[in-house]
Amino acid sequence: MRALISLLAAALLSSAAAAQAPPNKPTYWSGVYNLAAAATPTDVVCLENPTGAVVRLLGVSIYGVGGAAGTVNLSLVRRTTLNTGGTSTTPGIALSESVHSRPATAVFRAYTANPTALGTAGGTFRQLRWDVTTNGSNADPTGSALLNFAQAAPLGLPPTLRSVGSAFCVNLNSTAVAATITIDMAWTEE
Repeated sequence: MRALISLLAAALLSSAAAAQAPPNKPTYWSGVYNLAAAATPTDVVCLENPTGAVVRLLGVSIYGVGGAAGTVNLSLVRRTTLNTGGTSTTPGIALSESVHSRPATAVFRAYTANPTALGTAGGTFRQLRWDVTTNGSNADPTGSALLNFAQAAPLGLPPTLRSVGSAFCVNLNSTAVAATITIDMAWTEE
């Protein structure tokens, strides 16, 4: 009887642990290298949700080398409607591992000319003063500004998109940037 109780207890514990374990979700990455932003840039990159999938933003990395030193005030903004107009590209998206073969539904968009109209702001997740120098950015010892949501909200969910036509955008608040910038984003989709 004790052996049966021990087996049942072990089965219950393992099923409870399995229920709490995070599912194995595909993780996607995209970025833009040496982006020449507009003279007074607003949204420079956006992660768009055209299908209404559940898109969870895991992190953003920003690096820049300036022609002159300066401070950039940047924000990570949720948009409830997509930007329109402007000149943009859609760099490729990579899966973190080849086990998952599902293509991304989110779109990573980089702007070289500001959007004609910004989408409706639905909240600001992070704001950061980022010092750009002629030797590279010095926001932290690694030379990049990192917005890591797993560390910022370890007990909660990272910023999440669920609505068709919503987006996360890195906005430079019309601060002139005498620099080319590199921005990467990582996210999961359900």
